[in-house]
Amino acid sequence: MEFFGVIALVLVGLGLFSFVVTVEAAVRTAPFAASPPAVVQQALALVELAPGELVVDLGCGDGRVLVAAVRAGARGVGYELSPHRTALAVLTVRRAGVRDRAKVVWGDLFNADIRDADVAFVWLTPKARALEAKLRSELKPGARVVVRSNPVFPTWKPERTEPVPGGGSLSLYRQN
Repeated sequence: MEFFGVIALVLVGLGLFSFVVTVEAAVRTAPFAASPPAVVQQALALVELAPGELVVDLGCGDGRVLVAAVRAGARGVGYELSPHRTALAVLTVRRAGVRDRAKVVWGDLFNADIRDADVAFVWLTPKARALEAKLRSELKPGARVVVRSNPVFPTWKPERTEPVPGGGSLSLYRQN
């Protein structure tokens, strides 16, 4: 009986840890809300994704953007702070059969290595305005950023904004 009690306590502790990390992620950047497939395709068209490009999904959720980008010929790296969504994204990538060109990293998007990214995909709330500085200082010239929501960067103006079905918008930014 003691063994099962210890196992139960460990599982409760892990569940609590996962919950706290997930809440922290939602508070710092944005709560998880999956982009519908049509919006993902619209985003990839907006950035004019080319074969072989590297797409970095900052807050990759369930991994659907990574899978779509890889199926369009790109390579992908997704960063996710929530441990259970990270596991879900890994599973999505594996089930899609694209794990040779897509990688999921459990980690804070503010610590993500984005220097080689050709495209960054983010869905943020105004709480995540601090990400603008990271993108502007680390992305290489010509890199594109597509933001799923209303424009949220205080000083970076979008090159183009398109409405999406169901409300909201996609905004395209280009690094100088």
